[in-house]
Amino acid sequence: MSHTQHQKGFTLIELAIVVVVLGALFAIVAQQFNGGFTSKSKANAVIEGAGKIASSWENINQSCGTSLDPTSTASTVLTTTTAQAALELLRSGSGVVSGMSGCYSTSGAKPIARTLTKNGSTYSIEGANIATDTNGLLFSSNVLSIKFTAVPSNLALPIYQKLVDKSATALPSTATSTSVVDFSASSTAPDITFKYNE
Repeated sequence: MSHTQHQKGFTLIELAIVVVVLGALFAIVAQQFNGGFTSKSKANAVIEGAGKIASSWENINQSCGTSLDPTSTASTVLTTTTAQAALELLRSGSGVVSGMSGCYSTSGAKPIARTLTKNGSTYSIEGANIATDTNGLLFSSNVLSIKFTAVPSNLALPIYQKLVDKSATALPSTATSTSVVDFSASSTAPDITFKYNE
């Protein structure tokens, strides 16, 4: 009489296949979660970075008794009166008029090169580029504004959700304006202008 034995359980190959499939699924899920957290943290960094630019610029000009308008030639702390020169002063601490170096020092403003980066003539925070024209840093009607151009939607949407509409699942295709931020009419790469009342 012959007896056949039936083994119960899985073979090594079957276990290996299950481990590979589970590993692949875990990698996909982890990438999705990490991408969402990265976009939100970058969006927060842009919001905080714009706030640093505004507060540093205000502190410098209050300390020196000069105009918040970086293009003003009447009363300025800058050697060159452009928005780009103001951004460079904030980034590196260079470009102060010689007679204003004392008040610049007492303003408490520190260069923010880690936050505000420069590539050629373009200034950016976390990949969001600040406008290179006079609208990049603008003071008008007691509002200091910082304009970022063509902000990618993966960065713009979390900013929109934080500052305008928490429940938004996409950027609006029409322009949106609040007391603190403006979004241009683009659902893919809007211009974003942060506004600080002075």
